[in-house]
Amino acid sequence: TDLIQELSRADVRVISPTSVMQYRNGNRRASDVARELGVDAVIEGSTSLVGSRISLDLRLTNGATNELIWFESFGAEVGDVLGLYADATRAILERHGARPDSA
Repeated sequence: TDLIQELSRADVRVISPTSVMQYRNGNRRASDVARELGVDAVIEGSTSLVGSRISLDLRLTNGATNELIWFESFGAEVGDVLGLYADATRAILERHGARPDSA
């Protein structure tokens, strides 16, 4: 939900966290989720913690074709989780031509 909040602050149209929580821990195809939510793309992510470092892997999938559009990994110290989400948001916005300076 932190990433959703960061993206919404950057004027990106996102689905509310309560709407997407039903898909958490599911094995649904991104295209099925996109169709049900009425969106063009789906961001999926996973986190891992090793020592004092947290890693965030993000995937952006085309909702119509189920094709992987973008993948990137981010890492930070546990104390900088907000910076981690800000970096991820900036990368998503830069990759897709949005305004990263508003994130």
